[in-house]
Amino acid sequence: REVVPATVTEPPPGPSDFNGAYGVVAHLPHGQGFGPSILNEEGAEQRGSFTVRKANPYEGIVYRVYGRMNHHIACTIRGYRKLSGNFAGNTVYTGYHATWTGKSTLTSGYVPAGGTGEFDVLSCVDKDTGEIQHFRDFPDAPDSSFDHEYPLA
Repeated sequence: REVVPATVTEPPPGPSDFNGAYGVVAHLPHGQGFGPSILNEEGAEQRGSFTVRKANPYEGIVYRVYGRMNHHIACTIRGYRKLSGNFAGNTVYTGYHATWTGKSTLTSGYVPAGGTGEFDVLSCVDKDTGEIQHFRDFPDAPDSSFDHEYPLA
């Protein structure tokens, strides 16, 4: 390990979520590119034996995942950011992740809305069969009445 003088601060350990020069390049699951997301557009998506439904309470996101009856399931969400400018074409891992488990169904905890260029990949596994499915979502906050301009009477 290189010795860094006390007057020079070194980058924090782990992936950086805002600086492409230090960010960890993401390795996304197969088929999870930047195209439209059914989960994002329609609020629900089915892949294999999994169905994911999305709700937007309190300007965040909650996922409800349905699997096979009486099967143990686990889902992990990971946050990513698509870079722009000098780093266009690259994606980095933001460091955000959470895991939930259940039997037949599970409800995620509260997932905060993301920023510009951010997206999440929700990976679900059926622990009884080994099936794995990936769902991509853009965690934008839903509109609130304060986001719209109304004409004065």
